[in-house]
Amino acid sequence: MEATFTYSLRKYLDEYLEGITRAVIIEDGVVLTDEIKPFVTIEYLGENSEIISAGRKSYEEIHRYSLGLFAESNHQRAVLREELRTLLLDPTGIPIYEIGTGKTGERFLMDVSAFAAMSSQDEANETYQNHGYFTGAVEILRNVGESTFTQ
Repeated sequence: MEATFTYSLRKYLDEYLEGITRAVIIEDGVVLTDEIKPFVTIEYLGENSEIISAGRKSYEEIHRYSLGLFAESNHQRAVLREELRTLLLDPTGIPIYEIGTGKTGERFLMDVSAFAAMSSQDEANETYQNHGYFTGAVEILRNVGESTFTQ
């Protein structure tokens, strides 16, 4: 599910978060100083799983993300922060996208924590000025051996 949720977040934010140049998935080799502001980063932080039924047939997965926002000014960061939060907390959910085929018609919900504004440690590096992060989590229930889930 990690790949599905990560790809879907990127496609969703690229499509619906107006005002950003793009959403970037953080992975080996990505250089943020090459990006044009404002942009969003999506970093997968890991997953916890726990068996939740007798007979070991069902389990819960919690997929955790760091969602970075890199803006040109404090004002722009504040405006985009609210737009990003609204999109992520949409009660209808985030559409699931499949590579090559687009939206599947299915959706998932994400919980988002408070926004943490970060100060730049290096004033010469403009990429890290006016940035901050949300932490998000996607909690799902699955049966062992099945690809479908509920929330």
